[in-house]
Amino acid sequence: MKRTSIALFWVLVAYYPSLHAQPLFKDMPATETGIAFENTLKETPDLNIITYEYYFNGGGVAAGDFN
Repeated sequence: MKRTSIALFWVLVAYYPSLHAQPLFKDMPATETGIAFENTLKETPDLNIITYEYYFNGGGVAAGDFN
């Protein structure tokens, strides 16, 4: 019982700072960032998720600001 209590104590000590942490990133609208992207896909009988497994993969935007 003593080992369990000690282990639980250290888990709580390690977890506690994350309870009050501020988020690292925030969602910003396209009007503020200047990035406007929309991944619109038009399915056809020859090109769809059934005939092409990776139909919805790819086509994205990633941006970062590293200081």
